Amino acid sequence: MFTCFYCQKKTEDVKRCSRCRLVTYCSKECQTISWKVTHKKSCRPHPGLFDEDGNPKPEPSEVGSAEWTQLEVDKQLSKWLEQWRGVFCMYAVICLDLANHPHERIVSHCLVIRVRPELFQEKRFQSYRAVSAEVESREHVEKMFPELAPIVADPTDLSRARFVLILENANGEMLRVRLNQWNDLSIPKWRGIPQAEARKLAQDGTAMMVHAVNNMDPAEVIRLMTGN
Repeated sequence: MFTCFYCQKKTEDVKRCSRCRLVTYCSKECQTISWKVTHKKSCRPHPGLFDEDGNPKPEPSEVGSAEWTQLEVDKQLSKWLEQWRGVFCMYAVICLDLANHPHERIVSHCLVIRVRPELFQEKRFQSYRAVSAEVESREHVEKMFPELAPIVADPTDLSRARFVLILENANGEMLRVRLNQWNDLSIPKWRGIPQAEARKLAQDGTAMMVHAVNNMDPAEVIRLMTGN
């Protein structure tokens, strides 16, 4: 089951952005509207499929070559991220503690998630293990990853949330970094919940998310968080 990047509807009939390969839609209509309204500003060519100029890379000619290996890393990470994206989107908003901060916090900070490969797992959603999750300022993220800047295309758009996913190797060296952005209809709800409840959820949120990734099925996490 996938989540539509635009309307947040759950769907199995997936339409994927052919340029970044990171976002999915429930219909061609949602994909077209999303591109015009927001996605065009943040969509970046998938590094495994396009070069720095946005031109398609040729398919690796030899299985096991360096090019083939790098492409497989991108493919596997994308498949895993698609399964966990809905969970990350929810925690990315919860952990910002919006009820106790100015409305601009949605553009001034974001959740940064670090993961490492988890070998010999039978199920795809267990392919990576979460190492940490922290709320970081936009300035800090752009300083760490200047290639992502600006991570906020429109600072006046307070309906758009984001998280950064960092893939590391076993030694903690960075292999990939992905910026994910979406229009989030739940932001007003999280701004309006009781402040004490919001503070508690935010304080516990990063640890809970790491635990969920490392011990649970993403579908189970979604059910627990939404009550559906």
